[in-house]
Amino acid sequence: MRALQVDVLREKMFSCLDEYCRRSHSSEEGRFASLLLRLPALRSISLKSFEHLFFFHLVAEGNISVLIRDALRSHVTTMDGTRIM
Repeated sequence: MRALQVDVLREKMFSCLDEYCRRSHSSEEGRFASLLLRLPALRSISLKSFEHLFFFHLVAEGNISVLIRDALRSHVTTMDGTRIM
C-alpha cells in the first residue's frame, strides 16, 4: 500500500515539474528531461550526506542540529543567485 502511495505522489510531482518547466521555461525544450536525469546524482548526494551525518553524530560531542544550522547559514548568495560557501 505504501509503495503505491509513493508512486502516486512521485507521478504527481513529476507532472507538476513538467508543467512548471513548460510554463516557466518554454524556450528550453529539454529542461524537464535534463532535470530528471539529475535525480540519481541528487539521491546519491543525499544518501552520502545522511551517512556522514549519522557517523558524525556517533563521534561528535556537540549538538548536530546547531552545526547543520550554522552550515546552512554560512552559505552566501551572489548577485546572480548562485550560492558559494
